[in-house]
Amino acid sequence: MSRSELRPLRVVQATRVRQNPYVTLLGRAMQARAAQMDWWVTADLSPEWAAAYGHQIDVLHLHWPDLFYQANTMWGRARALAALLGVLAGLQAQGVALVYTVHNLLPHEAPWPWLDWLATMWLMRRADIVHVHDPETAHEISRWRWGRRRERVWIIPHGHYIHAYPNVRTRAEARRYLDLPEDAFVYLFLGQIRPYKGLEHLLEAFRDVARDRDRLVVAGNARPRDGEYVEFLLRRAAIDPRVQIRVGYVPDGEVQYYMNAADICVLPYRQAVTSGGALLAFSFGRAIVAPRLGPFPRLVGAGERGVLYDPRDEAGLARALVQARALDLEAASAAALAYARAQDWDRLAQQHLAAYQEAMARARRRLSDAQPARLRSSEARRR
Repeated sequence: MSRSELRPLRVVQATRVRQNPYVTLLGRAMQARAAQMDWWVTADLSPEWAAAYGHQIDVLHLHWPDLFYQANTMWGRARALAALLGVLAGLQAQGVALVYTVHNLLPHEAPWPWLDWLATMWLMRRADIVHVHDPETAHEISRWRWGRRRERVWIIPHGHYIHAYPNVRTRAEARRYLDLPEDAFVYLFLGQIRPYKGLEHLLEAFRDVARDRDRLVVAGNARPRDGEYVEFLLRRAAIDPRVQIRVGYVPDGEVQYYMNAADICVLPYRQAVTSGGALLAFSFGRAIVAPRLGPFPRLVGAGERGVLYDPRDEAGLARALVQARALDLEAASAAALAYARAQDWDRLAQQHLAAYQEAMARARRRLSDAQPARLRSSEARRR
């Protein structure tokens, strides 16, 4: 009888992301599905943590691994990465199953990308289960030479954010709160402000095609290292009174004001694997404007949930902003919300639990396969 059959399944979600409720929503849904399950979150994967708690867990589920080896220098980052991989290998040697969720194939705007490549290659090869949110990412992984067998890649969609944030304010209340005209057509970008998200192109496209009553709102936090980029955006926005840029953390209770004030959300990314931003928009019944790359064609569908544009076309985003004004927003809102509801955490939690069982089976086989090698090594030392 396996240890998971003798006592509750013990799962640790490892993440240093604090402003995205993804991990919390997943954990709560799994606890609701599994009567015998202990679940907790850690932001510490140090050797000391592993020594203290490694023997107490069955599954380590890793999210956004690059945040666990941050440092100001290349060698500092390399040492931190070596320590992280050592911890993960040590946990696996104890029989802990490692599950890795691919939120990004590689971190965006990394200062030393070769380190991230090494980290990703190690995880792709060593994780018992690699979890992706969509077939597009699974296909990308199959194209890259990362040694990941297809049967270890599990496709489990990204869950919705319905009820994750308060949603009681009306459109009129939201527009008053943000000082937006009631009759304006409002485009919204809500999320972390970073260069790879292409916001300078959104400002330029909006300026080219916006009417007098149109408005663009950009809101979200920014990293200190992106200060120059943010200042550039603010200077560009200052010449157009129709544009608001609100830099800073958006509290959970204020997300509803931005979403409910908007007619449509714009995600002008240069690259994307998973888009929590799209699921957030859909969860508030907002269609999206997005490039034809990554998961967006599937998310937008045949146009019922928004507008796609060719990111290689310099005028593509501007045309898409115009096309957005011609959408049947009521129908698009209903379609977006229906899509979000279909990504139900309860159903997805059941799939994650099945992935954990498969990961633990692989971990048991790994330990069993390692026993003869250890015996041979012990015999060799005795000789």
